[in-house]
Amino acid sequence: WDDVAVPFVAVDYDFPVDAEQDVDDDDDDHDEDDHDDEDHDEDEDHEDEDHEDEDHEDEDHEDEHGHEGEEAPVRIDLKQTRVDLKGGWVGLEGPFEAINLRFGVNQYEHVELEGDEIGTLFENDAWEGRLEFMHAPWGDWDGAYGFQVGQRQFSAVGAEAFVPPVDTSTYGAFIVEQRDIEDWHLSLGARLEYQQQDPSGDLPTVNDTATSFSLAAVRDLPDGYSFIANAALAQRLPVAEELYADGPHLATQSVEIGNPDIGVETSRHLDVGLRSSGGGTSWSLTAFVTSYADFIYLEETGEIDHGLPVYHFEQNDADFSGIEAEFFSPIFVRGESELDIRVFADYVNGELGNGENVPRMPPLRYGSRIQYHNEQVLFGLEVTQYDDQTNTAHHETPTAGYTMVNADVNWTITTPGGTAFEVFVIGTNLADEDARKHTSFVKNSLPLPGRNISAGFRTHF
Repeated sequence: WDDVAVPFVAVDYDFPVDAEQDVDDDDDDHDEDDHDDEDHDEDEDHEDEDHEDEDHEDEDHEDEHGHEGEEAPVRIDLKQTRVDLKGGWVGLEGPFEAINLRFGVNQYEHVELEGDEIGTLFENDAWEGRLEFMHAPWGDWDGAYGFQVGQRQFSAVGAEAFVPPVDTSTYGAFIVEQRDIEDWHLSLGARLEYQQQDPSGDLPTVNDTATSFSLAAVRDLPDGYSFIANAALAQRLPVAEELYADGPHLATQSVEIGNPDIGVETSRHLDVGLRSSGGGTSWSLTAFVTSYADFIYLEETGEIDHGLPVYHFEQNDADFSGIEAEFFSPIFVRGESELDIRVFADYVNGELGNGENVPRMPPLRYGSRIQYHNEQVLFGLEVTQYDDQTNTAHHETPTAGYTMVNADVNWTITTPGGTAFEVFVIGTNLADEDARKHTSFVKNSLPLPGRNISAGFRTHF
């Protein structure tokens, strides 16, 4: 083996769930494929294709069952162990220049604890393998092809289990190629995927096949400019929750009803952009459109079941469009010291085929970050404005905008032996805003965390 890496991660948490855990509000919600925070990346790599929302690792499970007139504190006892193996052979002769292998195993479980009582136990055991062949040039084309296989066993046992145990098997094959034609750099990709989902009980087994194709082109222009275009025809297979959910999902404080008849989702995507770099200053401007056939989403019905709103997984055609812009420039440079500014903005709009707005669309976002750094110290201050969101779906309420102020300081010390020690302090929502994310199911009951300051220490060797 010419290159081997075996990272190991073991996590054991016990934390309350009466507030949102995610304090990093600078996320990329402005993705036309948002799908309620699931990752439906069209890239042939598909490393995040498991749609691990069922892991509930980033969700807040708030229980409302009281005991003798008082609400018992609800906690999550979470354990996760992950082992990844990455290796390969490089510098080969013949048809392949390199062969890469990845294999990962993930064991995840959490139990919801209400006082001294043990609630629902969620378990998700998964493994995935990927074999990639970097081939010798085919004429003017360089690239790779490979295969991917994975299996996941998900189960939820307890009164609040809203998805039955499901075994999911996936098999995929992909190819990516690239070449230069004069001033153009072209990339092509294709992927074929088969998925089988086998739930327990009398629920039907679902088998689906999806295909995806992508084309990317970059044209270098004079004076440091570049023109970029990406086109894709991609299909996404439904996940277990979309097919089989049937009950209260306390992470979203709702009742979710799946639909075993949901089929493959197909998207046609195009984005074009212009970017420039030179002299330390860079900027980019990108516009995109995506058209969906059979877009999968959660729709609120207006019904109430035991105090919780009822949502159904539905399919409908949908169209998305948006724009993203970013500017970066040094303000002051002297030796190893530099003061930089970054300005950014993004906006996306989504409309269903019936003329209604797509639920839980993020609002217009814009902001800036100013950062000073030298060999030892980095200081950053970031201000992001989230506008009001009034383009709401049926049964959805508007959300007020807010301003998020974050700051961070990092101090690095390197010993004569080359070991680096870093001390950091991070402050989020320093203005202590009552901030509510329109993309959140629980925005009306759970705002984002208030002012928070944390400190830490890490070392690199």
